[in-house]
Amino acid sequence: MKTSFINYNIFNIEDAEHIPTRGANQKNLFIFLSENEAENASLVELLSKILAAIKYDLETDALMILQTSDEPISLSKLCQNETQSSVLVFGYEPKHLGIYANMKKYVFFELQNTHYLFCDNLSLIENQKDLKSALWEALKKRFL
Repeated sequence: MKTSFINYNIFNIEDAEHIPTRGANQKNLFIFLSENEAENASLVELLSKILAAIKYDLETDALMILQTSDEPISLSKLCQNETQSSVLVFGYEPKHLGIYANMKKYVFFELQNTHYLFCDNLSLIENQKDLKSALWEALKKRFL
């Protein structure tokens, strides 16, 4: 008897329990950021100022999910323990969170009652006025 196997990719999804996070998440805002950028004081200050402009505090109102690798993560597993209404993603593609759709950067989209915004790395945004403007315009439309 001849047996055949289906040829498919298996993706290693990082366990949500081992992902470092920071913040109290009082306003249900997830922020995905690389751990390297989260260790850069000027980038964290930039993020704090961006959030302050929409009347959010980085430490109390948001939950920063610090990515330690480029491995995809299970957003659904992470959401079992926390609640989110908006998700800001800096430097990662939608497929990194298990979302397989073609999304434009700096444009919010809604999926299952959650609003997502995908952006470039904060280190790029910090040095490019047009990226800062695109981010600000998107945040204004959603939060103000």
